[in-house]
Amino acid sequence: MTGDRTDDGGTPPGWAAYPRQPDRPPPGDGPSRAMEVLAVAQRTAEDHIRSTRVEAENMRAQAQASAGEIVREAEAYAERIRRTAEQVLAEAHAAADELRRQANAEYDSVLGRLQANRETLLRQIESLEQFDRDFRQRLLGFMQGQIRALLGDNPQPEEYLPPGGHSAA
Repeated sequence: MTGDRTDDGGTPPGWAAYPRQPDRPPPGDGPSRAMEVLAVAQRTAEDHIRSTRVEAENMRAQAQASAGEIVREAEAYAERIRRTAEQVLAEAHAAADELRRQANAEYDSVLGRLQANRETLLRQIESLEQFDRDFRQRLLGFMQGQIRALLGDNPQPEEYLPPGGHSAA
């Protein structure tokens, strides 16, 4: 420090606020003083390490809490999605069941109408077949009557009569 002093023995400019140091070393200077400084530095470093560890643990705990919250939110979201999917699936099954029920009802209705139409058509066919038989019988009878009438005016041998026909008397 002796090189920092001015010629007049005063303090250098800007150092006026600092008390003047004596030219001799302070008491306790030497190896014991270095040990004290080293011990203080070591305690300071240990304090900083401890506080850094505490701060790191706090940050880690906050990160874990935050991660836990994110996981819970994700699980809740997944559960809502699952419930929505189950609901949509149930609605789709219900709609499919309703469509099947409607299709079966329509099938039964169409089948019933077709069976009723079939029965009506079978009755009409039967009626037409009966009409055909009756018409043929009447036509045959009419034609035989006409032939008998013609033969009555001009008798013909039996071989010219239609099958089953007899001359009318």
